[in-house]
Amino acid sequence: MGVSKDVRALLTGADPADGLVVDEERARADLETIVAREVPDTAGRRGRRVGVVPAVAAGVAATAAVAALVLLPGAGGDAGRAYAVTPPPLRYSAATDRSASEVLGEIADRAAALPEPTGKAVEISYRVWSLSTQVASGPVASEVVATDVRNELHPDGSLTQVQETPEGTETFTDAPSAYAQPAPAGAEEFAAWLEAAHGQSTSDIMSLQAAAHDLVTQQALGPDQRAAFLRLLAGTEGLEYDGEVTDRAGRDGQAFSAVSASSGLPTRYTFIIDPATGDVLGQEDTLTESAGELNVPIPSVIGYEVYLPPVREP
Repeated sequence: MGVSKDVRALLTGADPADGLVVDEERARADLETIVAREVPDTAGRRGRRVGVVPAVAAGVAATAAVAALVLLPGAGGDAGRAYAVTPPPLRYSAATDRSASEVLGEIADRAAALPEPTGKAVEISYRVWSLSTQVASGPVASEVVATDVRNELHPDGSLTQVQETPEGTETFTDAPSAYAQPAPAGAEEFAAWLEAAHGQSTSDIMSLQAAAHDLVTQQALGPDQRAAFLRLLAGTEGLEYDGEVTDRAGRDGQAFSAVSASSGLPTRYTFIIDPATGDVLGQEDTLTESAGELNVPIPSVIGYEVYLPPVREP
């Protein structure tokens, strides 16, 4: 059953995953909240497998679809410029003077003290928004692309990915990846394992974000593994504590971010963490200084991911 059909089934009282228990109600309720928000009309877009978070930089070519545009007043008074519509930024509370490493350390300690979940994770769902652009000889068109994704995890480590967009549903099958192997629980071992799975250094916030995305969408982390990831995140250069935030599924979280220009444009990469469990609730990408050839104002949210609780077997 597709992600959107699951939501409809939930609204009519049907069970979208007969025989599966634990976080199902919470996951579907979260997804209902997300689906109800910010879904623009799009057209002419080709599907793609949603894996590593794409880097957005001037010169990246993706689709030819043109987004809705808004006319903003220009410096010349009656002049204006048409910008692509982007999602509204989240609102962060005023952060205290506490360091990111201190706050993350406390969350990691709480996560590590939690019991192991019961039942094997068999499905992970999430929503991805990303800015797709076409850079050609003419004007640059930008759009915000919404994709609902369900990864069905198989015993051999392979997965079936179901993507749903306003244009329809596509299904992909992936062979087992390094992320299918259980992540170690020790902080040092976890850091080395994640870097090996990602295939490059995760010291930069952009690279760590991409690695974390692939990890949490292919493996449901246990308490010790979540704690190990948070301690790795805490050591990221330039990481700041942004304060409390309500994520795009209406959940309370703590936000941590750092700026990197590794994509070609200075971008603030934000992790949203559940302060009670240490789960990664989502990620946000925001252009901070320049849009390059992208058709958006500054600052602009150019991508986000919202991760839902895994569905587990009894």
